[in-house]
Amino acid sequence: MKWRVPAGFLLAPILPCAILEITASAFINQQPSIRFGTIALILVSEALSLLVGVPLYFLLRRYRSISLVDCVLSGVAIAVLVNATVLVFPSSPGYSAGDHGGATVVNGHLTTHGFISALVATAAQSLLGAAIGLCFWVIAIRPLRRHDGDE
Repeated sequence: MKWRVPAGFLLAPILPCAILEITASAFINQQPSIRFGTIALILVSEALSLLVGVPLYFLLRRYRSISLVDCVLSGVAIAVLVNATVLVFPSSPGYSAGDHGGATVVNGHLTTHGFISALVATAAQSLLGAAIGLCFWVIAIRPLRRHDGDE
């Protein structure tokens, strides 16, 4: 049972990140970049999982047993907190050619289009965080069922 939690932190991001990257690459017709994008997304998710998820896991476990809702909401919260930094600290002091042809940052300030792009990215990455939290729960927390006759 003790191996399930470390395995959960290491394995949970893989499937959701791969599905997201394959789907996104298909929509924007970037199939050659699927491998790089998937690996990059998994590495970033692993880093966030280890830097934020592990301490959060130990904090929650200290006060109560961890449920499916805790795992899913933790994944969403991590995504929202990370993406909130884009709103608080815009990426560059100059001009940024944003998503879909609009400026996102002009003279160090987020434009309306940049704010909306950040909110859309936050919503999409919140779904990714929720999926990673669900996978973590399945791997690490979900009670194992015992079959009748197993001793």
